[in-house]
Amino acid sequence: MLRKTFRHLPGIGPETESRLWQEGYDDWQKLFDRVDSAPIGSADSKKIGEALYYHLRAYEDGDWGKIQSYLGVSLAWRAFREMESKCLYLDIETNGGNRGDDITMIGLFDGEEFRALIQGKDLDEFESVVESAAMYVTFFGSGFDIPMLKKRFLPSAFNKLHLDLCPTLHGLGYKGGLKKIEIQLGLEREEATLGLSGYDAVKLWNRWSAFGDARALELLTAYNREDVVNLQWLARFAVDRLYEDELVRSKPKSRQA
Repeated sequence: MLRKTFRHLPGIGPETESRLWQEGYDDWQKLFDRVDSAPIGSADSKKIGEALYYHLRAYEDGDWGKIQSYLGVSLAWRAFREMESKCLYLDIETNGGNRGDDITMIGLFDGEEFRALIQGKDLDEFESVVESAAMYVTFFGSGFDIPMLKKRFLPSAFNKLHLDLCPTLHGLGYKGGLKKIEIQLGLEREEATLGLSGYDAVKLWNRWSAFGDARALELLTAYNREDVVNLQWLARFAVDRLYEDELVRSKPKSRQA
């Protein structure tokens, strides 16, 4: 679906994109090769050709950050299925501050294993741990997690695609924060972490850092794990719903006699 996406190209809207699909233009390369004869309406074929040239180069180079800049937040979901094996589901905890040094934990899930990077232990390994990933999946990561991480780590760690499930799920009609949406969709949390909030996460960290309360760190890690691991189910759910919507939209409209 990633290389089938044309809606972000100059002058291409949903209807034109659907028409391109219906007429066999289902890849950036195909449109690039025949852009002068493609059914693009009033769009400028030269501008589209130039954009597609840079798209194809970025894709071949694995420059996922550049691809993300082309897609934007609203279309990043279209890369998910292709990149799922290279996804990292991500969520951070902080001590309540807004500096990079205030990050206390980074939870990462690759679809099979969860890992918590912890301040004072292995937090600084973040850049090497995420090096091979092509996409981050977060909930409100565009507004919080990624900006916080950028204050601490090198720009190369963020040359990724980014699916932010907060605006994605809101666009599907599921409102509220992560935990509220989980309840709407029937996702259950472990009894030990049920009802915990971000404020509780700050208090748990303070109990660990100030008093060495190992149980507090264990509970904080469990809380973060559920935040992160649940993102995989939510991402698959959201992308499946969006695919269904696109399939309906892309079907040729029946002509009335």
